[in-house]
Amino acid sequence: MFQTSRSSEISLPASLGDGDHQQWHTISQTLMTCWFHVHCINLSTRLEKVLFTGMPEVLEEVTRSPRVKISEVNIVTPPQLNMTGGWELSPLQQITIFERYHKENKALIGFQYLLMDGRVLTDQFDRRFKLSRSDIERRVISIQLYSSQSH
Repeated sequence: MFQTSRSSEISLPASLGDGDHQQWHTISQTLMTCWFHVHCINLSTRLEKVLFTGMPEVLEEVTRSPRVKISEVNIVTPPQLNMTGGWELSPLQQITIFERYHKENKALIGFQYLLMDGRVLTDQFDRRFKLSRSDIERRVISIQLYSSQSH
């Protein structure tokens, strides 16, 4: 989903890195799909970072972590999803994942994104199925925001 090149890599002194991560000054996106901009706080170290991912499952994993809390989540949506003339960055409240199980196979049908302003964006891949059908499974990822002022 995101790509970069070796020429965009930033070499940091060993004292600033952990040896397992690489730093890049430029990334690009080749697919016109939405992605998430997630501001996280590690509760034990108080270090903050921003996570970029296009996978709701990664966001779900972060929401379940006892050591990492989310202070802000935005969804970045392309024009064909947000129905405007350009890309939008919007605060996100919830994701619903729609899947259909047939025999032993699972097929992803689509997503619904509930924005903080109340709008619902639907990204449906397989339009043969109505999302309201009883054989469509729904998995909800609710985003609870952490406020350092309340803790």
